[in-house]
Amino acid sequence: MKKTRFYILFLVLFTLDTFAIAQVDTTYVHSFKQNFSAKVYGGYNFTMLTRQYASFPEETYVPNVPPYIGIGASWKGIGGSFYYGLKFMTPQKKEERSEYLDLQLHYYGERFVFDFFGQRYSGFSIQNDNIQHFNSDIGVVELGGFLQYNFNYKHFSYSAAFDQTKKQLKSAGTPLVSLAFYYTKVNADSLFITENVNHKTHYLFGPSAGYAYTWVFRNNYFATGSISFGLNASLDNLNNKIGVCPTFFPRISSGYNAETWAWAFSAQFNFVFLSYAKTDKLGMGTLNAQVTFIKRFDFKSKFLDKITFQNHVSTKEK
Repeated sequence: MKKTRFYILFLVLFTLDTFAIAQVDTTYVHSFKQNFSAKVYGGYNFTMLTRQYASFPEETYVPNVPPYIGIGASWKGIGGSFYYGLKFMTPQKKEERSEYLDLQLHYYGERFVFDFFGQRYSGFSIQNDNIQHFNSDIGVVELGGFLQYNFNYKHFSYSAAFDQTKKQLKSAGTPLVSLAFYYTKVNADSLFITENVNHKTHYLFGPSAGYAYTWVFRNNYFATGSISFGLNASLDNLNNKIGVCPTFFPRISSGYNAETWAWAFSAQFNFVFLSYAKTDKLGMGTLNAQVTFIKRFDFKSKFLDKITFQNHVSTKEK
């Protein structure tokens, strides 16, 4: 049932963005004539925990996970990718490597941006006195989504900045509004000071607002910054009342985007507080950073049109 709802939401966003294509100002946003693009990329992503009690210094816990390398393809703006973790590049011993499953979807449409997070990490390290300590008891599960609306979609393109399926021709910005929901569970004997408590189950829901801007310079070069802040309703298994926790979601991207090829560096950091009090702060941040190289090709394929529903999409721009 959950998968069905997810696909319905994705189809609704895709349909709404399809109607927006014809309204984009082509003096600001350019659509490439090539139908197909292939990419190779490398990067690093993980979920971290930050903890602060009273006046003690803040502690940061990170998993021991490797960087990755991947390949992907896109047909008329719809595509997918696959990546593989380079375990040989992790210096830790086998017993000190984190176990993880990290599923992320980042959909950059004309009007809407949708981020999905499905993550499970077990085993985190902390640096104390230049010595790394591995905590096998710390585990995190996160399931959530972040839906963002681009008000100035006629002039500002998220897809040009973050997946290079479009091209930003002139500098432009846009105000943003967002809606988020996160379910999180943290297991850790070493993180909680309350007696007989070794886990925290947390729900967070609410709106946020922000701004994004792309600076275009020297024709094919660009730099983009985007950030959203929110104060969201918070509920967990350790309290009997609804609280308020802040969230923020910055993104950056910069690179070269020409007619037949492109390269870009991009990063996003989604940070959610699971508790926010003067004497007790617990936060979780998800980082995704990568370098991407893209090559575009032009050919026709009835099969690819069919499986990506392009027969029902009008790509005519006005």
